[in-house]
Amino acid sequence: MKFVVFFVTLACLQASATGYAQQVTLSEKNISIKKVFTAIQKQTNYIIWYEDEVLRGTHNINISLDHATLQQALTDCFKDQPLTYTIVDKTIVVQKRNAQAPAVNVTVKGQVSDENGLPLPGVTVKLKGSSTSMATDSKGNYALSIPDAHGILTFSFVGYQTSEVEINGRAEINIQLVLLKSDLSEVVVVAFGTQKKVDLTGAVDQVSGKDLQNRPVPNVGSALQGVMAGLNVTTNYGGGAPGSAKTINVRGFTGFNGQLAGPLILVDGLETDINSINVNDIENISLLKDAASSAVYGSRAPNGVLLITTKQGKKNQPARFSYSNNFAYAKPLNVPQMSNSLVFANTMNEAFANAGQPPLFTDDAISRITTYVQNPNAIPNTIPVPGSNQWASYDPVFGNANNDWFKIYLKKTSTSQQHNFSVDGGSDKITYFVGFGATNQNGLFNYFNDSYKRNNLRANLTADLNKYVTFSVKTAFSQENNVSPYNGGSNTGSNFFHQIARLWPNLPLIDPNGGYDPTSYIPQIQQGGSNKSRTNNSRIGGDIIIKPLPGWNITGQYTYNYQSYNQTSTVLPYYYSTPNNPQTLSNTISSVAQNYGLTSYYNYNYFTSYEKQIGGHYFKVLVGQQTEQKTYSNLYGYNQYLYSTSLPSLALTSGTTPIVTDGANNINSVPPYSWATSSSIGRFNYNYKEKYLIEGNASYMGTSLFPQNTRYHWFTSVSAGWNVSKESFFEPLRNHIANLKFRASYGGLGDISSLLTQNSFYPYLSNLQVNQANNSQWIFTPSSGGRLPSVSNPGNLPSPTITWAKPSMLDIGIDVDFLTDFSLTADWYNKTIKDQFAPSTTPPATLGVSAPTVNAAASTTKGWDATLSWKHQFNQVRVMLRANMGHYTGTITKYDGNPAKLINQPYAGEPMGAIWGFKTVGKFQTQAQVNSSPDQTAINGSGYKPGDIQYADLNGDGKITYGSKTVGDPGDQAIIGNTTPKYLYGFNANVGWKGIDIGIFIQGQGHTDYVPGNNYFWGVTSEYQSTVTPKMADRWTPTNTNGYFPRLDINNGPGKNQVTQSGYLLNAAYMRLKNVQLGYTVPDKFTQKLHVYQLRLYGSVDNLATITGVFKHQYVDPELLQSDEKIYPLQRTYSFGLQMNIK
Repeated sequence: MKFVVFFVTLACLQASATGYAQQVTLSEKNISIKKVFTAIQKQTNYIIWYEDEVLRGTHNINISLDHATLQQALTDCFKDQPLTYTIVDKTIVVQKRNAQAPAVNVTVKGQVSDENGLPLPGVTVKLKGSSTSMATDSKGNYALSIPDAHGILTFSFVGYQTSEVEINGRAEINIQLVLLKSDLSEVVVVAFGTQKKVDLTGAVDQVSGKDLQNRPVPNVGSALQGVMAGLNVTTNYGGGAPGSAKTINVRGFTGFNGQLAGPLILVDGLETDINSINVNDIENISLLKDAASSAVYGSRAPNGVLLITTKQGKKNQPARFSYSNNFAYAKPLNVPQMSNSLVFANTMNEAFANAGQPPLFTDDAISRITTYVQNPNAIPNTIPVPGSNQWASYDPVFGNANNDWFKIYLKKTSTSQQHNFSVDGGSDKITYFVGFGATNQNGLFNYFNDSYKRNNLRANLTADLNKYVTFSVKTAFSQENNVSPYNGGSNTGSNFFHQIARLWPNLPLIDPNGGYDPTSYIPQIQQGGSNKSRTNNSRIGGDIIIKPLPGWNITGQYTYNYQSYNQTSTVLPYYYSTPNNPQTLSNTISSVAQNYGLTSYYNYNYFTSYEKQIGGHYFKVLVGQQTEQKTYSNLYGYNQYLYSTSLPSLALTSGTTPIVTDGANNINSVPPYSWATSSSIGRFNYNYKEKYLIEGNASYMGTSLFPQNTRYHWFTSVSAGWNVSKESFFEPLRNHIANLKFRASYGGLGDISSLLTQNSFYPYLSNLQVNQANNSQWIFTPSSGGRLPSVSNPGNLPSPTITWAKPSMLDIGIDVDFLTDFSLTADWYNKTIKDQFAPSTTPPATLGVSAPTVNAAASTTKGWDATLSWKHQFNQVRVMLRANMGHYTGTITKYDGNPAKLINQPYAGEPMGAIWGFKTVGKFQTQAQVNSSPDQTAINGSGYKPGDIQYADLNGDGKITYGSKTVGDPGDQAIIGNTTPKYLYGFNANVGWKGIDIGIFIQGQGHTDYVPGNNYFWGVTSEYQSTVTPKMADRWTPTNTNGYFPRLDINNGPGKNQVTQSGYLLNAAYMRLKNVQLGYTVPDKFTQKLHVYQLRLYGSVDNLATITGVFKHQYVDPELLQSDEKIYPLQRTYSFGLQMNIK
């Protein structure tokens, strides 16, 4: 009876066995079975329960075990004994063998694996309808003795669906378990710990690292685009250049001027540049979106937190080696197409004629161009300019070549590759993970080998020193090498994508004597210098967790980051062609600049927590302290006249005016600095039966950036949740709605991020700027053996009362799991930021310094985000769909720096992202229409003609004006659009069948207004800033009065027809098929002889297709429509690779 009560009690715990990982060593002769039990208990974490009378009839045994598994030990112990056993959790229950039962004469064995094919230790394997059971060992293996080879085996494990398999006489049964469909018990990484998803009260999202891998992306930021609701990842001015980073933001505006500051990014608790880590090292990523979820990070997290957890080894897992690679080639995407040189010449002549000027291209030039376009072999591509040693190019003689410079400057394809290798594993006390990654991405320039290379090394180790103390150390190192061409300086507008577009197609590439023509700028990009940079990131972090009592944890964390940066920039002379010499050396003065920067950052976190369950009441309290300090130093040197262009070094220069500075004079934009913050934090959690949930946070934050009397401030937050589905009245709906939870949170934090971004350190202190005098009349001049003296002037007015900017957020959310396979999370939020840093009321110009930075602005951002997912299993077909979407808008509620409310500056009441401009009526069709319309000379006084733009007279005064350019008097301007994107979204779908898997990923944005402002869109803007494309054929001419573009005017286009107006706002909305991937996992039976398991081969395409209306009248990708279109193009990338585990 006692046995029955005990066994039933254990069964009610519904706990699963944890495996035979412990090892037993024992060598004895003629030993009683009772003593064997005692030895096993001492060497393992298992309790062997039995009644003394059960051991009657047993006999002494001889036993020899050397580091044997528990399974092996029990098998030897019970051999030929009248006993059997059952494992329930950590207890081995010993029973008398049923005398009536036939002797055990069949063993069924096999391996149990997870959804990825990896071994699952601790799975309970049981013969259905009997007490015969066991647990799989550390390799997922089992060997179960049963009466005969019939019946049903059940396989059960926490978090997986229980499976039943008929034996049918088989001696070996291997099985792969499937994850439970419900995500309620999913553990989500949150600030300083984890929480069950069902207990969350804040706005938190999480994705697996597997969702980001196997794509040819250079960094994590690119992989995250469109993956998580509320995480806004956009392409910045780096475009598609090798190693270019994305801009990352959480839930929209972080400042009155449209700032989109990024979140705090922590990798295993270490603040890290997200673009320097290896995507393949990531286990999962959590996004903390609301103030309440981020509160315990204090001043470090006013704009959300991105928590990246890297891979760790598993306890009692033998060493597992993994390798993956990716080989890719990329094609430039959405590059402008140039019209041929004859169309260009005739178009330019039309623009000159419309301006009342004679033709630009002479008849002789038109004739030569026509001949060359029809037959390039008929005549040379240019001619010598009479009376000079130059080839004809621009006016007045003109070359007659025919080149599309985008096709010349850019390769058709470029290659890249990634390799990743890791080893992980562990014992019952220690886990480890070591990973190495290498990324090599080549650029698109045809005449320069631009590239990005990164090597990563990561090592994670966690050790249970004893049952009270756990210690972990996490280290990482990355090295990034970037090579790009010298940007050309003023000759190219410091941007080759500015220069390429304005090169005329009639300019020659290679002159008749075989040398490169200088007007092509190919010699300059090829030979004229480079920028080579190297960034080393070293990080180390350590945790120690002490558990003096059950539920009580004391944690200490230390992280240290050390980053070194060095860049060598050269400007070199180059060889180009002239009629007399195809290898003429340019008169460029050679120079070299070397820039060294060192950044060190440390962070201490000390906190203690205590949790307790009393009946249905759960309590947890956490208190702690955070301290961080960041220091930057810089050394910059520059000089001219290199002794050797092949050895660019400051030591090998002869210039007499070198520059050497530590950055204090802002030559390199960022002065040396050091700042620190300190926060005392507290958090309280409570729930009652997981139905009613509440969390409160408080932090007392201080920073060295503010004066002592304003540097500290209290910030608090609170969040609550109601799991309606756990109420008794919800029972009738539970078959359809498994989980329904309402959440709400409100809280505030302190923010200094905009000061740090603007390099505005210590604004409460006055500083002096030191510069060299520029007056040549000083007596101490270099020519007389002296030097110009330095002069000092005040740099700013101090702000003695400046203090924290204060963002706060209200969040209301809902989580629901319904119809078995669906899950929805949705949030609405209202973010208010008070006391933002802004200039005070503008002082008189005669003061001579700028206004001080004070807490003089405020803004509000409202938005929503939602994620909907669906998982289902159709027999052997697995389907997973996940869609996310977000939207936000912002308004400036206070700004003291613009009392006149000028519309070209921020002003109170302004919608952030607002575009002021004129409303387009259409194009004038007749001169009579021009004469009878409101006067537009305030915009352009050259006079209007048919084909020019007609603007709307909004104020009805009979003329079109700018007014005083204020909100009260904007003339005929109005808000005509907004640059804030609507409905940022992503959609991911994965289908698996047996070993085949297919995945697609769609990403995009809704309506977004963009104001085009240069020749990439308008084509002809001035003589030397013009790009003629086939799309420009759709322009107004006397024979094409319905053309899209206005008539051409070489003198007055930008100031007449190309001003900001409603008729030429581009809608940059797009939907992009971001990735398509097809994979196949080879069955282990074909590879296991090579010790290779889970071998997966795959192919992938990135940026396969784009749906957008923006290509109707221009070529540039909608992701690149920013301040201008002169950006390194994105690419369509084709890749293939493999993944495998090696045992």
